[in-house]
Amino acid sequence: MNLRKTLIAACLLALAMGCKDDDGRDDTILEMDYIVGKDWYYNAWMGNKEGMRTEDLLEVVRFEKGGVLKTMEFGGRQEKEAGTWEKDGNRLMLHYTDGKDSRWDILRSGEDYIRALVDDNVRDYASSLNYLRELTADAFLVNEYDEYDNQYATYIGADVRGNIDLREGMLLLGDGDNTALTQYDYYWTGHSQYELRDWDEECEARIYVRLGEDHHVKLSDVVYSENLTPKSPAEVALEARCSGGKLNVSWNPYTGQQVYYRVEILSLEDDKPRTYFVSRVQPVGADHLVISSNTASEVDRLSELKSNQGYRLRLTALLYEPDVDPLNDLYAYANLQAVAYFETHFIWE
Repeated sequence: MNLRKTLIAACLLALAMGCKDDDGRDDTILEMDYIVGKDWYYNAWMGNKEGMRTEDLLEVVRFEKGGVLKTMEFGGRQEKEAGTWEKDGNRLMLHYTDGKDSRWDILRSGEDYIRALVDDNVRDYASSLNYLRELTADAFLVNEYDEYDNQYATYIGADVRGNIDLREGMLLLGDGDNTALTQYDYYWTGHSQYELRDWDEECEARIYVRLGEDHHVKLSDVVYSENLTPKSPAEVALEARCSGGKLNVSWNPYTGQQVYYRVEILSLEDDKPRTYFVSRVQPVGADHLVISSNTASEVDRLSELKSNQGYRLRLTALLYEPDVDPLNDLYAYANLQAVAYFETHFIWE
């Protein structure tokens, strides 16, 4: 029995060492075949969910063949060329287009792990972080028109989705302008408390999220100044007419800009309203949509609507970031530049 236990222990130890050292290879020697063509993740979380300037962002880098260095933005999960890289023995030099250089002294590496001394700090990179799932975190301009004050205001907003384990979210803009995000069924969103006034061509927003009980991530996104042309609710003239289980929605479209649309049916509550219907993105120039059980949609809970009960209809005007194809891009919803919301009420019949 003791011999059997010894043999089992020896086999387990050999298996563990084989997994760690990639079938006996020396993982202290850098082999680029294990490194190139993959996204490498490093979660720099430091325990401060409201810190705007702390160096605790999730980092994603990709070493392409030919010395091209890429990074990923979680607002749309876009990989963008960020600079170049070069190898010198067990050292990688990263040269970013913004002028910053970074030195990686590789301590150990394999197919799914890198341990490196990065600018004098030891970091462990992984080829995947399963707890991220399909997480996206997008920051953009939010426009609201207050009919009571006859005022059109612009804020910075955020949208987080793609992860069923999301438990908390916060938009960080610095100077104490931190806003907790609210869960709206399958996504989390919210906007800053302060109206934008006299701002530069771009600003950085950070988004904190808690995934499950133990995983914390902080992401960054840049918001640019291009905005939707101001339109009042009277100019948009949103209408909803219900008859025979069909809802006929009409509006006046924007002109002069590439503006798309989304139509939603929500419960009347302002705090965490229930979502009953979310249309597919409607094309530029669209001015109506007939909603029924046959309408293409992202969310369809029309069967849960009750006769003679009131609901809220929301039309969202959508201006996307440059070079985004909202009708075909899988992550277009997380590449927004600016939105404007228009609402009306209706009785389901």
